[in-house]
Amino acid sequence: MGIQDRSLTEELWKIPSKKIQSIIDNTFDQYFGAQAKDSAAQLNSPKLSNLLLRLSDFASVVEGNRAMKSGDIGRVMNMWKRWSVTAIGVKKLRQYSLQLPRMIILINKILPRGLAKVILHSIFFAPGGRKNHFVAKDHHLENQNYWLKYFFNHTGNGTEIDRLKDIFSVNTTLLHDLIQKLSDDSGTFNSHQSHHNHINLRSINNCLRMTRQNDFTPQIEPATSNCYGRLEG
Repeated sequence: MGIQDRSLTEELWKIPSKKIQSIIDNTFDQYFGAQAKDSAAQLNSPKLSNLLLRLSDFASVVEGNRAMKSGDIGRVMNMWKRWSVTAIGVKKLRQYSLQLPRMIILINKILPRGLAKVILHSIFFAPGGRKNHFVAKDHHLENQNYWLKYFFNHTGNGTEIDRLKDIFSVNTTLLHDLIQKLSDDSGTFNSHQSHHNHINLRSINNCLRMTRQNDFTPQIEPATSNCYGRLEG
C-alpha cells in the first residue's frame, strides 16, 4: 500500500473493494501461501522460511479459536488435522499427539456417517444462546460440576447426596443465575472471561514502530522443516 514507513491515522482511507481484496490476496500469497514457503525454503538463509512457518502456526491458532467460538465444526476439523501433524513433532504432548489423530480418524473414517455427524454437531454448545459464544460441551459440563461442588461444600442441606442429585443438579443453571443476580444487587462486580480484545491505534503504531527498528530474526537458526507441505500441495 506504500505506507510501510508511516504511522496510521484515525482518518480511514477510501479504497475500492476490489483493491482491498487484491491486497488481501497478495498478502496471503506472499506470506502464507505454499509457493511462498517453498521459495523461502530454497534460500541460503533459513531465517525467512522459519518466520513464515511460525506465522502459519500462529495463524492456525487464531483460526482455531475463532472457528470454535463461532461453532463452525468444519473449520475446527481443518485446524485439528493441522495440529495433529504439529503435535507429533512436540515431544511433551504425548497424550494430545495420540488422542487427536485417533479422534479425527474415528469421526471421519470408522464411525457410520450418521453417528459421526451427530457427534460432530454435539461437540460445541452455546450456553447463553449468544452468537460467537460457543464452548466445548465438556467445558460446560465441568462448569456445571464446579457449581455442584460449590453447593455441596457451602450449604448444609446440599451435603445430602440424594438432595444434591434430585434438586440441585437439575437446577444448577437457575441457581447460578440467582447467585449472580444477588451479587449484582449487592454491588459486587462480576468479571466474565468472555471478552474480546480490541487493539487501539496507539498500540498498532507502537507495534509498527517496533517492527521497523528491530529484526524479527536476528539469529541464524537451523532450518525448520515444513511439515504441512503435503497438506498444502
